[in-house]
Amino acid sequence: AQPPAEADGGGGGGGGGVSATASAPTGGLVRHPDSVLALTAKEIHAGFCAPQDAAGRRHHSDLVAYYVRGARDAAGEVVPTIEYFDEIGLRDFLYHRDATDNGILQRFVDPHGEENNLIRVQWTPYVVSITLCKNRFPYRERRLAPRVRASTFDAEELHKWQHAIERGPTRRRIRKQTEAVLSAVRSQLAARYEIVSGVFYFKLAAAGVGGSADDDDGGDGDGGAGGGAAGDGGGALVPGGGGGGGNAQVAGPTTVPLAAAPQAPRQAPPGRG
Repeated sequence: AQPPAEADGGGGGGGGGVSATASAPTGGLVRHPDSVLALTAKEIHAGFCAPQDAAGRRHHSDLVAYYVRGARDAAGEVVPTIEYFDEIGLRDFLYHRDATDNGILQRFVDPHGEENNLIRVQWTPYVVSITLCKNRFPYRERRLAPRVRASTFDAEELHKWQHAIERGPTRRRIRKQTEAVLSAVRSQLAARYEIVSGVFYFKLAAAGVGGSADDDDGGDGDGGAGGGAAGDGGGALVPGGGGGGGNAQVAGPTTVPLAAAPQAPRQAPPGRG
């Protein structure tokens, strides 16, 4: 899991100070490589909207990106809010929106199955709770607005379903990935600090997207509270996967953010917009 590296919005408003996520082949931390710092809005748009990535994996949806930013709720508190973009929405964001805030821009990863998903891990040294959330609409249904078909935990209650992942190969893979993220954070902390809690987000991606051979245990899926998640064991597990990431609370006054955790955005009716 990598923290976002700052990228120059370039060529327009860029929606504020935009951060574009970058990955290292080994999954290590990436610290502001020059190639990311030099990105322009034109290059970000071309890369996010390309029919396939540099590894040759094809993209099968008109959804191309997420933008996670901080917004104030009715009580005046700053909470993370997620926006979902198709190609037209991303172009408008990069070139025409005023630079009024900072956030994280991340490429949309095709999910495993027909509905978008997100897995939330609530971690402490003693208890680990893992919850899968899926949108109820096909993510490729273009008659619906991007947020209606792409949102997960931040969706309206009637537009999603969720259940606990309590056993099975997917849970084992998630635990393994979570420990890898925690190890990366611990490696950056002074010895006197300990991580006491964390919330992390992962995604079951389409076959061939992200992950590695040893991530897939070849299981048939996981049973959980309220029924099984049949077939969930067949996708690749990727950290974040869009609007994901997480944050770890460190003992002492320090919080180490990896990415913003999704919260429910303001209500918008289904339809184009």
